[in-house]
Amino acid sequence: MRQLLFATFAASLVLVACKPDDDDNTSPPPAPTCTYDGVGYDEGDSFPATDGCNTCWCDASGMVGCTKIGCPAPSCDPDVEYGREYVGESPSECAVIRFTCPENTTYFANDCGCGCEQADTCPEYFNCMPGPQVAPCDIPTLSTECPYSEFAF
Repeated sequence: MRQLLFATFAASLVLVACKPDDDDNTSPPPAPTCTYDGVGYDEGDSFPATDGCNTCWCDASGMVGCTKIGCPAPSCDPDVEYGREYVGESPSECAVIRFTCPENTTYFANDCGCGCEQADTCPEYFNCMPGPQVAPCDIPTLSTECPYSEFAF
Protein backbone atom coordinates (compact mmCIF):
# COMPACT_ATOMS: atom_id res chain seq x y z
CA MET A 1 0.00 0.00 0.00
CA ARG A 2 2.87 2.40 0.75
CA GLN A 3 4.44 1.78 -2.64
CA LEU A 4 1.18 2.49 -4.48
CA LEU A 5 0.58 5.72 -2.53
CA PHE A 6 4.16 6.88 -3.19
CA ALA A 7 3.88 6.07 -6.92
CA THR A 8 0.63 8.04 -7.18
CA PHE A 9 2.16 10.98 -5.28
CA ALA A 10 5.33 10.92 -7.46
CA ALA A 11 3.28 10.75 -10.67
CA SER A 12 1.20 13.75 -9.67
CA LEU A 13 4.39 15.68 -8.87
CA VAL A 14 5.73 14.97 -12.32
CA LEU A 15 2.50 16.13 -13.95
CA VAL A 16 2.42 19.33 -11.93
CA ALA A 17 6.09 19.98 -12.65
CA CYS A 18 5.51 19.58 -16.40
CA LYS A 19 2.42 21.80 -16.60
CA PRO A 20 3.23 24.88 -18.73
CA ASP A 21 3.01 28.27 -17.07
CA ASP A 22 0.20 30.22 -18.76
CA ASP A 23 1.89 33.55 -17.91
CA ASP A 24 5.07 32.61 -19.76
CA ASN A 25 3.70 31.88 -23.22
CA THR A 26 6.65 32.55 -25.49
CA SER A 27 5.22 31.15 -28.70
CA PRO A 28 4.82 33.82 -31.41
CA PRO A 29 1.32 34.98 -32.35
CA PRO A 30 -0.19 33.23 -35.36
CA ALA A 31 0.51 34.77 -38.75
CA PRO A 32 -2.32 36.77 -40.34
CA THR A 33 -4.57 34.66 -42.52
CA CYS A 34 -5.27 37.28 -45.25
CA THR A 35 -3.26 39.97 -46.99
CA TYR A 36 -4.86 43.01 -48.63
CA ASP A 37 -2.96 45.93 -50.10
CA GLY A 38 0.21 44.71 -48.36
CA VAL A 39 -1.36 44.52 -44.86
CA GLY A 40 -2.02 41.27 -42.97
CA TYR A 41 -5.41 40.60 -41.38
CA ASP A 42 -6.79 37.85 -39.16
CA GLU A 43 -9.89 35.80 -39.83
CA GLY A 44 -12.99 37.87 -39.04
CA ASP A 45 -11.25 41.27 -39.38
CA SER A 46 -12.98 43.95 -41.43
CA PHE A 47 -11.19 46.93 -42.94
CA PRO A 48 -11.74 49.70 -45.50
CA ALA A 49 -11.24 48.92 -49.16
CA THR A 50 -8.65 50.88 -51.12
CA ASP A 51 -11.42 52.75 -52.97
CA GLY A 52 -12.34 54.46 -49.70
CA CYS A 53 -16.05 53.63 -49.80
CA ASN A 54 -16.34 49.83 -49.60
CA THR A 55 -15.59 47.45 -46.73
CA CYS A 56 -13.54 44.25 -46.91
CA TRP A 57 -13.17 41.28 -44.55
CA CYS A 58 -10.93 38.26 -44.06
CA ASP A 59 -12.69 34.89 -44.15
CA ALA A 60 -11.69 31.52 -42.69
CA SER A 61 -10.21 30.28 -45.97
CA GLY A 62 -7.74 33.18 -46.14
CA MET A 63 -9.65 34.97 -48.87
CA VAL A 64 -10.56 38.67 -48.80
CA GLY A 65 -14.11 39.68 -49.69
CA CYS A 66 -15.28 43.25 -50.32
CA THR A 67 -18.62 44.94 -50.74
CA LYS A 68 -19.27 46.34 -54.21
CA ILE A 69 -21.34 49.44 -53.55
CA GLY A 70 -20.97 52.30 -55.98
CA CYS A 71 -18.64 55.01 -54.80
CA PRO A 72 -19.83 58.59 -54.99
CA ALA A 73 -18.64 60.50 -58.03
CA PRO A 74 -15.49 62.43 -57.27
CA SER A 75 -15.81 66.10 -56.63
CA CYS A 76 -14.21 68.22 -59.30
CA ASP A 77 -14.53 71.51 -57.48
CA PRO A 78 -11.15 72.74 -56.24
CA ASP A 79 -12.97 75.04 -53.79
CA VAL A 80 -14.37 71.95 -52.06
CA GLU A 81 -11.13 69.98 -52.33
CA TYR A 82 -8.80 72.05 -50.18
CA GLY A 83 -5.23 70.80 -50.19
CA ARG A 84 -5.23 70.08 -53.93
CA GLU A 85 -4.23 72.06 -56.95
CA TYR A 86 -5.42 70.78 -60.32
CA VAL A 87 -2.95 71.13 -63.19
CA GLY A 88 -4.83 69.05 -65.78
CA GLU A 89 -8.62 69.22 -66.01
CA SER A 90 -9.31 65.81 -67.55
CA PRO A 91 -7.68 62.38 -67.74
CA SER A 92 -6.94 62.93 -71.44
CA GLU A 93 -5.18 66.21 -70.68
CA CYS A 94 -3.21 64.56 -67.86
CA ALA A 95 -2.01 61.89 -70.31
CA VAL A 96 -0.11 64.46 -72.39
CA ILE A 97 1.15 67.06 -69.89
CA ARG A 98 4.25 66.94 -67.72
CA PHE A 99 4.66 68.83 -64.46
CA THR A 100 6.51 68.62 -61.19
CA CYS A 101 4.79 68.95 -57.82
CA PRO A 102 6.19 71.43 -55.30
CA GLU A 103 8.00 70.28 -52.16
CA ASN A 104 5.75 68.52 -49.60
CA THR A 105 3.09 67.68 -52.18
CA THR A 106 2.43 64.55 -54.18
CA TYR A 107 0.90 63.77 -57.57
CA PHE A 108 -2.75 62.75 -57.72
CA ALA A 109 -5.07 61.83 -60.58
CA ASN A 110 -8.78 61.08 -60.70
CA ASP A 111 -11.71 61.23 -63.14
CA CYS A 112 -11.61 65.03 -62.93
CA GLY A 113 -7.95 65.56 -63.82
CA CYS A 114 -4.60 65.56 -62.08
CA GLY A 115 -2.36 67.80 -60.05
CA CYS A 116 -0.59 68.06 -56.72
CA GLU A 117 -1.93 67.61 -53.21
CA GLN A 118 -0.53 68.24 -49.76
CA ALA A 119 -0.53 65.70 -46.92
CA ASP A 120 -3.84 64.68 -45.34
CA THR A 121 -2.47 65.93 -42.03
CA CYS A 122 -2.47 69.53 -43.28
CA PRO A 123 -5.53 71.51 -42.16
CA GLU A 124 -7.66 73.62 -44.45
CA TYR A 125 -6.36 76.69 -42.64
CA PHE A 126 -4.12 77.64 -39.72
CA ASN A 127 -5.59 79.80 -36.97
CA CYS A 128 -3.07 82.62 -36.53
CA MET A 129 -5.49 84.95 -34.77
CA PRO A 130 -3.86 86.63 -31.78
CA GLY A 131 -5.15 85.43 -28.46
CA PRO A 132 -4.16 83.94 -25.12
CA GLN A 133 -4.66 80.31 -26.21
CA VAL A 134 -3.21 80.58 -29.70
CA ALA A 135 0.50 80.05 -30.24
CA PRO A 136 2.17 82.38 -32.74
CA CYS A 137 2.26 80.94 -36.25
CA ASP A 138 5.56 80.24 -37.95
CA ILE A 139 4.15 81.13 -41.36
CA PRO A 140 7.25 80.34 -43.46
CA THR A 141 7.54 76.84 -41.96
CA LEU A 142 3.81 76.13 -42.14
CA SER A 143 3.69 77.37 -45.76
CA THR A 144 6.48 74.97 -46.66
CA GLU A 145 4.92 72.00 -44.86
CA CYS A 146 1.37 72.66 -46.08
CA PRO A 147 1.60 74.83 -49.21
CA TYR A 148 -2.13 74.79 -50.02
CA SER A 149 -3.41 75.57 -46.51
CA GLU A 150 -4.62 79.08 -45.79
CA PHE A 151 -4.03 81.34 -42.77
CA ALA A 152 -6.59 83.14 -40.62
CA PHE A 153 -5.31 86.39 -39.07
